[in-house]
Amino acid sequence: MRDDEELASFKKVFEKKTCKVRAKQVIYLTVVRRELERQKNKFKKVLDKEL
Repeated sequence: MRDDEELASFKKVFEKKTCKVRAKQVIYLTVVRRELERQKNKFKKVLDKEL
């Protein structure tokens, strides 16, 4: 009985942590994507100027 309770509480903690990690990954990916877009736009502007 005791083991089941411990397992359940561990599972809850683990799920919370994975949620946080997933949220961090999503935030990180959005930031990276935004940064790539910005660089692409800068590059386009530079090309347009040279043309």
